[in-house]
Amino acid sequence: MASGDYPEAGRDIRDDVAAAPSYPAGVAAVLSDTIREVAVPEPRADATWTWGAIRVGDCFLGGGTLRVFSDGTAHWRAHDMLSSSSDNAWGAQFEFFDKNGLSRWKFGYIWSPTLPRDHPLVWENNNQLFYPAELFPFISGVLMHSRC
Repeated sequence: MASGDYPEAGRDIRDDVAAAPSYPAGVAAVLSDTIREVAVPEPRADATWTWGAIRVGDCFLGGGTLRVFSDGTAHWRAHDMLSSSSDNAWGAQFEFFDKNGLSRWKFGYIWSPTLPRDHPLVWENNNQLFYPAELFPFISGVLMHSRC
């Protein structure tokens, strides 16, 4: 092909904004051996809900925090968890509501490790709670359903 087939042939386009490629956030691209473009991920927004002490059957939860992120993930942390009998675990299910009280999303139950009888347990769950990220702006309340 002749260079006339491409208008940009023979022109240095490294600084040409219109010709710069576009990549999704969090993606790094090598444009040449010496030029690199790195896109930095945008910070994610979050919202936090907390619970005080709760008793369900033989199980006790001293308090907990659910942190919901705009990327469709959520992290749960509970503290001072005990059981008055052996072989119990805490089951938590979180349900998101919008400002009108309409249920928008309900997770399946997540389960704590076996609760001790003699020393409080801290339970962190950062890898099982996922929801459709487009719901984030509409979440105005969270209900925790609990089982022991």
